[in-house]
Amino acid sequence: MSVLVIKSQQRPLDARLASDQLAQINYSTRLAEQFSREITRTRITRDTSFAALDGTVALWESADARLAADETGLADGPDTGTTLNRYRSAAAQRRQELADFKAAQLTFITAFERLRLEAENTLASLLANEAGIATREQVITLLDELASYGLQANPNNGGRIYSLMARLNGSVPAFEQAAREVRAAKDALQPVADSLTSDTPVALLDQLGAQVRDAIAAQDARIEHYTLALAAFAGALLLVFSLIGLRLRGSFNELDSINSNLEKLVEQRTDELNRTLEELRMQQAHLIQSEKLSSLGQMVAGVAHEINTPLGYALSNVETVKESLAIVESAGGLSDDAQERMVEADVLLEDSMHGMNQIDELVKGLKNFSRMDRSATELFDLNEGLETALKICQNQLKGGIEVERDLSELPAIHCAPSQLNQVFLNLINNASQAIDGTGVIRIQTRHEQDQVTIRISDTGCGMDADTRAHIFEPFFTTKAVGEGTGLGLSIVFRIIEDHGGRIDVDSTLGAGTTFTIPLPVRQTRTASASAAALVDDAAEPPMSAALQASA
Repeated sequence: MSVLVIKSQQRPLDARLASDQLAQINYSTRLAEQFSREITRTRITRDTSFAALDGTVALWESADARLAADETGLADGPDTGTTLNRYRSAAAQRRQELADFKAAQLTFITAFERLRLEAENTLASLLANEAGIATREQVITLLDELASYGLQANPNNGGRIYSLMARLNGSVPAFEQAAREVRAAKDALQPVADSLTSDTPVALLDQLGAQVRDAIAAQDARIEHYTLALAAFAGALLLVFSLIGLRLRGSFNELDSINSNLEKLVEQRTDELNRTLEELRMQQAHLIQSEKLSSLGQMVAGVAHEINTPLGYALSNVETVKESLAIVESAGGLSDDAQERMVEADVLLEDSMHGMNQIDELVKGLKNFSRMDRSATELFDLNEGLETALKICQNQLKGGIEVERDLSELPAIHCAPSQLNQVFLNLINNASQAIDGTGVIRIQTRHEQDQVTIRISDTGCGMDADTRAHIFEPFFTTKAVGEGTGLGLSIVFRIIEDHGGRIDVDSTLGAGTTFTIPLPVRQTRTASASAAALVDDAAEPPMSAALQASA
């Protein structure tokens, strides 16, 4: 019985250590996911400074070093040690490939800038005759396709590029050579970026966290097994002592009968025998009660300990959370150390709730910006796409920019999700760049009859009438040289047009801008179908509204 008591009261795995392990694993998981988002953001915004990406990599390396430190205990486990080594190898490989990505990104941006300059020179040199107008239309259409291909390549897009270049047939050699260089740079960049955004490190971290939770569950199960065995053994002892007590009571009754007969025969010994029997009765009763209380006390002590153990470390973690929050408040701001303590506080609070509810359930598992087929038409929740775009743009929205959401319940619409995500990302990024210092970005969605409407507003610098008239034209930009290509809103216009919708702009200089996008819930001509139509050599490429304005 002593062995069972010792086994049921031991705690092989320190609760604080397990909490720290899970907190560090979750922190590394968030940084690995942030790394993938930074790769995507860098490609979409064509960032050449890589400042945000390098900052994430530095935090990630530091987190991985702490994850493999001796004090975490993960490297010593037979299962966790193997998984940790696999994860560190995968994470190190991602960071080693980052140099290739930066080089490929710079090559692509340089090639695209050269394409922009060659396009401007080519368009300026074309004559206003029938042949020049036809060539101009082909050049602008090829520019749109190359811009789309640069953001997200797909087989149909690549086919259209080859078809359009074949139509030019060497009529503008410098522009065609620049186009080939952009296509080659993009093809070299794509596999490097795909490798860096794979979910292998996150999957291995999830596996590592599951192994830690399984170890906790296995140890708790062993302790519970010993506790149940102790309770069964204590119950058996109680039953045995009860049977002994009943037999003793029967013996006492028999002795009472004998004593009565003896009193009749030997009255002179009655008093002495009665005193002796009474003393014996009291001693026996005391012995039975002591044994009962002893057995019951040991059983209750074991059960009470198992109840107090999870409550004890839960309350301890709550106190730790309070101390961490006090540190944050006294710091006067969210420093790096305060952020880490806030992460620890969140995990410790969850662990406290786990300790108080572990009798009902075990700890349950933090697991999300791309789709398998970027050009496929499928049902899509526009609110989800807007939230995804906000997550990618979160670095641009820091500081004094506040985001106000007014999202209504929307039906899923038939569309190309990745293309609409591109639209949302472009408009939100432009809105953040239009705000100098503090400001507000408002995002509103509505469902009216057979269409949905998205409004993205900002309180930025706004636009005058002349700028509003040209914003959807290719290569029109108000940014300085080297900071923008002027193709973002042109691509947005074409995507919305392909989806059977329209985009309206309302802007006042110095007061802000609002883009309104009504889209049909069901489309008779999808974005994928209209894209496929451009590949047909027999069909003339459609002239967009922006091209008609510039022609």
